[in-house]
Amino acid sequence: MYCTSIKFKSLKETEDKTIDLSDYREIKVQESLQRVTSNNLPRSFSVILEDDLVEACKPGDDVAIYGFVQDRWHPVQVGGRGQTSLCLEANNVVVLNDQTASVSPHAYDEFEQYWHDNHRTPLSARNRILASICPQLYGLYVVKLAIALILAGGVTISDEKRGIRVRSQPHLLLVGDPGTGKSFFLKYVAKMMPRAVLTTGVGSTSAGLTATAVRDGPGWTLEAGALVLADEGICCIDEFNTMKNQDKACILEAMEQQRISLAKGGMLRTLQTRCSIIASANPQGVYDNEDPLTINTALSSPLLSRFDLILLTLDTQNQEWDNIAATYITEGIDLLGHGALKKPWPITKMRDYFMTIKSAEPEMTPEAETIIKTYYSTSRRITENTDRHITVRQLESTVRLAQAHAKLIFSKQVNILDAIVAVLLMEASLNGCGKLLDKMNALHTTFAEQPEQEYEGHVHLVLNWLNLPELCKLELERIKREYDRSIPWTENDEYEKRTMPREFKKPLPPPPPPPAPPSTTNTVSLLSSQIAHKEKKEIKSHQHTEQYSTPLSTKPPVFNDKLSPIDKIGPITRVNTQRLVAIQENDSSDDQSQVKRRKIDDQTSECNSIKDNTNEEVYLSTIDDIQEDDFKF
Repeated sequence: MYCTSIKFKSLKETEDKTIDLSDYREIKVQESLQRVTSNNLPRSFSVILEDDLVEACKPGDDVAIYGFVQDRWHPVQVGGRGQTSLCLEANNVVVLNDQTASVSPHAYDEFEQYWHDNHRTPLSARNRILASICPQLYGLYVVKLAIALILAGGVTISDEKRGIRVRSQPHLLLVGDPGTGKSFFLKYVAKMMPRAVLTTGVGSTSAGLTATAVRDGPGWTLEAGALVLADEGICCIDEFNTMKNQDKACILEAMEQQRISLAKGGMLRTLQTRCSIIASANPQGVYDNEDPLTINTALSSPLLSRFDLILLTLDTQNQEWDNIAATYITEGIDLLGHGALKKPWPITKMRDYFMTIKSAEPEMTPEAETIIKTYYSTSRRITENTDRHITVRQLESTVRLAQAHAKLIFSKQVNILDAIVAVLLMEASLNGCGKLLDKMNALHTTFAEQPEQEYEGHVHLVLNWLNLPELCKLELERIKREYDRSIPWTENDEYEKRTMPREFKKPLPPPPPPPAPPSTTNTVSLLSSQIAHKEKKEIKSHQHTEQYSTPLSTKPPVFNDKLSPIDKIGPITRVNTQRLVAIQENDSSDDQSQVKRRKIDDQTSECNSIKDNTNEEVYLSTIDDIQEDDFKF
């Protein structure tokens, strides 16, 4: 291939008649959004990459660049003043996309222990995590559950040989009246997740969401937009319906294929947008249940079909709900008495937890797969002659939600519980079948007082509707075994093996020992008298030596006037003690006195040897570990 351009400039030859060529690229790095203080714009800096560093990074990456700063002269005109600017000439580039989400091993062990302690009540433990999402907003149980599943994400299915890739990042759209807390959720997610971008539909354009090519001197510069910057993270878009139609169309490829293709300024680029989108929209005027969603939201059908969940939050008149919400906001009192939900997790702990479960890959069980397939075929049959059209995207959304719920409850498998929760969420969504929960208002949903008992009713509702009586019976038996602590687990059935409490990779710490009984100060003479007062027969004794590595007592000795002089020697710090084990053989009182004298003589000689070898005073007390059970009669 030859260059056909007529505008060219020949390179000057060096002294040895050779030309030195090298790859060159200039990038602009911007300060991380998480480190930017409020009311300040992120700072940027120009970096020069050469040779093998040219392809070291791409737009949207978190990088650490090492190099040296140098001056760069701007073009000088005749009679003008020369100007310089600072730039960084890099000698090493490190991509930090994976390191931004690192979690300490201590946090991982803490989460393992949390779910190990609550393995019999996983729904109650899950609800405590859900209540920690925007704790200042009362209720909104369905919305908080949906956001938690969006943050957890599904499992990516990729086959490079056949060129197949199914996205694992679900999308959520909140449609509701103003003042229902939609913006609070977006701000909380943007603050909690380490890689998140928050923008609004009013100030966003197609170039601001995807990427734009800017003329920079003789070449072009490609600047990443919000979706590219949120790669492998979360992109929150408020006032989504206020965007222009051409701007909405530009994100169709980014939502489904998880990439954007650009052909600007003579550049052909493909940028990754592997992020979940959480958007909020207000209805056009008053929401009308009789009108389709495209009219109420002014969003096109292809765009709505790409959202996995579309939840409705309408501010309807409900006096009882208004009283409960007002009491919670003004006085901080929950009239429904959800005591377990009063201590939410801090935002740092929530961040660590979601970054821990995000990389998990739970396996789909045959029972959960059967439920999801049956739900898809049933939904297709019910909506055949209606305005709702169920496509394969709803099937993929149900799979992603079931996988996300398994990750949320720290499970390694997608079981019947996860599939039922995914089906109920799809029924609560506006793009679902709507047979069980048609156009439900998610604003007035609260946390259940007994979520495990409520789940038993959900099993009857969903599995009987899907005509799966065998799975319903199987799940009800599992619930009975799991909630009844008196029934032990068995390993006869393969399903029971999968639903048993999982075995963790790391050994859990042992339970704390029971409190020790109060210590008493014993003496040799007192111990001997206890042995002598027993009605026992001939005794043979053998001795066991134990060495204490810590002081037996740090308190000063309490002397007894009734004790012999040997009992008043002084405090003991380290001593080899003798344990006496007595065995009953015959009835001889003389042997008892011999045993008593032998024990006193042994301990007296030991104390004398210790006193000779050290300058400290020694107090020989009875050993704490000698108990009455050590003597067998």
